[in-house]
Amino acid sequence: MKKIILLTILLFSLGFSSKTESTFSDLYYISKGSEIIQSVNKNITEKEAFQISTVAYEESEKYDIDFHFTLGIMTTESRFNVNAKSYCGAVGLMQLMPKTAKYIAEKYDIDYKNLYDIESNIQIGVAYLYHLKNKFGSYELTAAGYNGGSGGAKKYHEYMIGKRKADEIHNQTLNYVPKVMGYVYDYRKLTKI
Repeated sequence: MKKIILLTILLFSLGFSSKTESTFSDLYYISKGSEIIQSVNKNITEKEAFQISTVAYEESEKYDIDFHFTLGIMTTESRFNVNAKSYCGAVGLMQLMPKTAKYIAEKYDIDYKNLYDIESNIQIGVAYLYHLKNKFGSYELTAAGYNGGSGGAKKYHEYMIGKRKADEIHNQTLNYVPKVMGYVYDYRKLTKI
């Protein structure tokens, strides 16, 4: 009970109550998300983990994206490292390419600040997941598209229905999708009420 009271105070200080009507269920999932984040990245502070979880939860709810899927993507992409930068230039928690981030921010009217900014990165990243989910339909193909673009998602779909062999798919995408979906499965078990 003490933890819920502290979480509520932290939520109010982060502005959560002004954006959505919080319920016990919301608080529960945000709290569990924060625990998951800290278990994956031991270097993250409790406050940062809670902020990441809160924004990820709110944005996932806003775009009707499974919160566990959002966490699975972030785990696979950056292991919740706010300052992550890949060799190809992808940035932040959700490893967004600047050009893609700019396009999504404009398309969904999101304030594009700085991709190292927690809120901005997650808002754009979850909007991108929404964009891909609308385009491809399933979470598996959304993950394939997030990792390998439209071509990667198309090839992965052909692989799923038996029209392509595994060696015809980019190895990174072939490994990426089950990894993300494995995290989603694990996180659902951890947050089961």
